[in-house]
Amino acid sequence: MSEETAHVCVGAAFRLLSHQEGEVCPGLLDIRGETESALSKADSRRESIGGYDQSAYLFHVSHVHYENRELGDSIKAMKQSIKTMPLQERQGRLHANAVLAQRQFEFGHIEESCASWETFLNDYMVLSTARGDEHFDKMRKSLARHRDSRAVRGMSDRIRLVAAMKA
Repeated sequence: MSEETAHVCVGAAFRLLSHQEGEVCPGLLDIRGETESALSKADSRRESIGGYDQSAYLFHVSHVHYENRELGDSIKAMKQSIKTMPLQERQGRLHANAVLAQRQFEFGHIEESCASWETFLNDYMVLSTARGDEHFDKMRKSLARHRDSRAVRGMSDRIRLVAAMKA
């Protein structure tokens, strides 16, 4: 894919993101079609799209789906983003797994959300970031509402351990 085509993809995604909630977007389907068409032309064997990292691109695609209230598609794109993310990008993976867990939780997939939070905790235990701290606090608050769930109860000891380590 040429750099120009990649910019079309990214530009379309950002036009969708900048669209205000509740407004009717007459060109929404055209923009989505442009984006999907340009992406389909990408060489899937390459790690980047016109110089734009594939995992970052998929992260933004996920966000576009989320803003359009397409939670299932957002989760799917986020999983793909994480899958394509280089292992050494721990902070990016930390953030992406937290976002994935939050969206799975919002979608009502508590067990999957807990599994994503567990992956988040693996990285969070060895990283020190303000963003990670924010996600950890959000995790604790959201999971507290479902403390009767078996999956959530299964995480409680580990969450207390990590909280003690970070204190």
